[in-house]
Amino acid sequence: MALVLVTAMAAAGCGSGSSGATEAEKTEKAAETSVETAAETKEKTDTGGEESQGAKDKEREPMEIALITKTLTIPYFVTNKEYLEKYVAELHPEDKVTTFDSNQDVTRELSIVEDCITQGYDVIILTPIDYEGSCAAVQKIVDAGIPCILVESTANMEIADMTIMADNHEAGYLAMNALGEAMGGKGKMVVFHNSTNPVASQRAAGRDDCLKEKYPDIEIVNVEDGAHTVDKCFEVMSNFLIADPDITGAWCFQDPNAQGVASAVKTAGLTGQVNIVGVDGSDEVCELIKSGEAVGTAARWFLRSIRFWFRICTSFWKKENWRSQIWRFLACLSEAITWTTTGSTGRTASL
Repeated sequence: MALVLVTAMAAAGCGSGSSGATEAEKTEKAAETSVETAAETKEKTDTGGEESQGAKDKEREPMEIALITKTLTIPYFVTNKEYLEKYVAELHPEDKVTTFDSNQDVTRELSIVEDCITQGYDVIILTPIDYEGSCAAVQKIVDAGIPCILVESTANMEIADMTIMADNHEAGYLAMNALGEAMGGKGKMVVFHNSTNPVASQRAAGRDDCLKEKYPDIEIVNVEDGAHTVDKCFEVMSNFLIADPDITGAWCFQDPNAQGVASAVKTAGLTGQVNIVGVDGSDEVCELIKSGEAVGTAARWFLRSIRFWFRICTSFWKKENWRSQIWRFLACLSEAITWTTTGSTGRTASL
């Protein structure tokens, strides 16, 4: 896909406002007005534009879409669910979206997939739990002849109809760059990581590359590998601060970590000393940014791409032609990685 530069202004993404829109939706709108993505350009070219596509939609049968997410305890996945349901309800009320929570259980995930196949869903959107463990679930969907869209995973990507992923290396790099600037290029930092998670490892690689290239005077003094809930990260960070009260930075591979870390820092009375970054672009961390309890969050702009997923679903409604007509690609959308911060200028990212 083409390389596109995007800048998201902090005032639009994490500033205050009186509208009912969520922080994620407001930031998405700012990114939308900055540039038209390569994916959307291709979409318009392939479908002949909005009017042509609308005419095609009228000809098809109503669809039932299964969204199988790995967990609904992480705000990012909750936002995806809500946005897809909202989009379909408002613009395609004849269609129906049903969401299933695998609850981080591969066995449960496979059982849900089997049930969806039996119930005859027209399209399955899957956020796989494990890159290897979820391959059987993907294979079953494909064998059943049902269009399969993967989100944030390469599990059996070569046989799925479509895969949407962010550039996680870039996310980790951007988060570390913002943290390094906030720390003044030096000091002690801690890391919250999950080495069993390939996405987290990609972000960690971006972090390490940024440290090596730009911040050699920042020292990693402690690493937590595995904690991913808000409560557990609060506990771990509290212990880190007791052991070393001179910590001035915390890099978190996802926003729930950052929430727990920020709470621990606040409890210890060190807000303002310890700079915190996360990845996800969640409303919760945007609120922490506004209150001065976090530096920023690397945001993945899949809200807008949900509209794109749906277009793919509706463009190929003749079941007998699905397997041959749906095109495969790895979509790193141009809004997928951008940066929100309380500073006066937005940060620029390229994919």
